[in-house]
Amino acid sequence: MNTMHPYPALKTQIISVRGSDFEMGQQHAEQLGDAVRQGMAPFFYRFFRDVLNPKGLSALETFGFKVLSKGIEPILVSRLISQIPPHLRDRIRGLAKQSGVPENQFVTAFVLPDLLPMLQAHWIRLKPRLAIPVTAPPLLACSSFVAKGKKFLQGRNLDFPGVAYWDRFPVLQLTCPKKGFRFIGITSAGVPLGGISGVNEVGISVAIHQHYSIATNWKGSLPFVVAEKILNEADSLAGALSILNGASLASSWAFIVADGKTQDAFIYEAQPGKSGVRWLKDEGNVLSHSNFYQSASCKYSDYATTERMNWDNAWRQKTLEQIIRGNLEKLTPEIGVSALSDHTDGFWGEEKTVNRTVSQVYNIQSYLIDPTELKLYLAEGNCPVHLGGYQEYDLKAVFEGRSGETNRTLTGYQFQEPHKRKAKEDYILSFVAAFDQNFSLAYERLKTSLDSSFVPEAALVAALVNMRCQGDLETSLDFLQRAESEIARKKEAKGLKDFPPEYFEILIYQARALDLKGRRREAKQLYRRICEDKHLRDKNIRQLAKVAGPYTKRKLSRMIMPYSTYIPFE
Repeated sequence: MNTMHPYPALKTQIISVRGSDFEMGQQHAEQLGDAVRQGMAPFFYRFFRDVLNPKGLSALETFGFKVLSKGIEPILVSRLISQIPPHLRDRIRGLAKQSGVPENQFVTAFVLPDLLPMLQAHWIRLKPRLAIPVTAPPLLACSSFVAKGKKFLQGRNLDFPGVAYWDRFPVLQLTCPKKGFRFIGITSAGVPLGGISGVNEVGISVAIHQHYSIATNWKGSLPFVVAEKILNEADSLAGALSILNGASLASSWAFIVADGKTQDAFIYEAQPGKSGVRWLKDEGNVLSHSNFYQSASCKYSDYATTERMNWDNAWRQKTLEQIIRGNLEKLTPEIGVSALSDHTDGFWGEEKTVNRTVSQVYNIQSYLIDPTELKLYLAEGNCPVHLGGYQEYDLKAVFEGRSGETNRTLTGYQFQEPHKRKAKEDYILSFVAAFDQNFSLAYERLKTSLDSSFVPEAALVAALVNMRCQGDLETSLDFLQRAESEIARKKEAKGLKDFPPEYFEILIYQARALDLKGRRREAKQLYRRICEDKHLRDKNIRQLAKVAGPYTKRKLSRMIMPYSTYIPFE
């Protein structure tokens, strides 16, 4: 296999845009060139088209998806696009004109973070069993923290589909609007916005996190619009909170806002009709977040789509907070970046490549910011970007028109067992290959990853990808049975009373593999065993096992993304 990285990352580009919004969009595209055409927006638009046009469907199902597509794009997508204010639409028009990428690709990609969860919310209303309640102790996932100790620091992992697209073309964009404060967006080529992650010239920093709830408002504001308004207008936390209170969101989001001048911060959690605020000073000088509501007014009003989604993101938040809180009095940027890229599985209490780790598969950006000194530590390099070095940037210098890059690079998390780092890299590369619809390459990289470090969840993915490629069913069954045995062995060795949720995902696909091999009697026995297991909490898996008919090959091609069991099983 070629040892060169197939998705080599570019050095972070530091650009400055000014003038009208149309001119700023043009300047973004002019300075970044081909990276805009190869980057996040065109990729994510293609991904959206693939979701609306799945393969392997019957004639009736294909007709249904065509009808759905004809309704979603002209009606629902257009509804959300209409919520982009005129000045930002002008910025996108300038971007499209200069880059040659059709404008609809940009605007569609920018509203998808709201559109897809909103569509899912309506799907959940039709099929309530697909919603797993967010209750204690497992709670719902990007991960962030703000802490005031030896240093006042804000850290953030941005997790979203787009690995090897967003992180391959990192950008620091200094935006100099005609009115208001200048701000730096920590962004990517083709995304000329500061409202996803950014900081303004007076030390107000913002990061947004997605939530899942049933509440939707098709006339509501988009989160990056609200966050960019904060960067442009707010010089205090009170000013930022006033902007947030005056906004009505389309879907469910959280805004992590810090002020380097006062060394204070809050997390604003909101959905249509509800909002709540958590303040740094009220929580022992540490705020942590991983996309589940914790404020009193919003708590337990979100949902997960699988029990594993609950577990994964509960542990990442807990691990991140434990590291930061345990090091508060000696908190330094070195500790902060190591925490953001941590690979400890809290349930097993050991180092692991995937699942229940702070830094997960979807991670496309990691950074730490000191909003008081205006220093940024940005993870750079090939994916997985969070295992690279964190380059220091002096943002004061960037505001002054200089590059800001210093000669200081911090080291992220270092695996105690080096072969696990290799396993993580191969797993990420397989994930990217699958997103590019190259499932045969994805499978080869999965096998290489498992040879370096056998992880049951990765073995489940290998089995699914192999089955999807119409591979040897016996091999897939071997992966699944070995994964089951490994979990049972570790549970007994560690004296744990519970099975983690991936155990039952592995069992249900083991039964489906038996069905595909024509071993229906054994499959039915395994389905019955799943139904009767008192440790199973995922009601959707229980129902599927209860009513399971023979699994067919045609259903395999419906797997949009075998790497994510956050998509409910069907």
